[in-house]
Amino acid sequence: MTWTGKKTCPCARPRYSSETAAARQAAAENRRCDPVVTAYRCEGSRAWHLTGRGFQPTALRSAARRLAHRLVAHPAGVLLDDFRATTLGQRPGSKPWKSTWRTANRLVALGAAAYAPDVLEGETQPRLLLADDRAARRIVQIGLDAYIEETSRPALEAAPG
Repeated sequence: MTWTGKKTCPCARPRYSSETAAARQAAAENRRCDPVVTAYRCEGSRAWHLTGRGFQPTALRSAARRLAHRLVAHPAGVLLDDFRATTLGQRPGSKPWKSTWRTANRLVALGAAAYAPDVLEGETQPRLLLADDRAARRIVQIGLDAYIEETSRPALEAAPG
């Protein structure tokens, strides 16, 4: 295992210094164990962790990660109001309700999702569609802010000056 500084993260889980080190350890664990172990970035720090009991969507803390996972699992579309009420337990009009709308707009702006161009019969709420499977999976793994930072970094490095 590769440790950086402290052996545990503020979330009390073993931490890995890089995505590569965590992925290498996950591959070793997958050869020994039955549940599929994956690496993910901690939302409270820059550390990487391994899933202890395989991937569980309920363990995702941020709305962006949960929404991206739901899009990957249901590429035909996710009804935003249903997602907010059932998955996140939010009440209509509450502050988190509006925040989830902003999160959906950020996913659309990044190209990971798109709004459905047509409203299906009986639908009264916006439906989000999966636009880029690879981007959505990466958002589930490292989080929305880290994905934005990761995708903007090459543009900054290539800029003259």
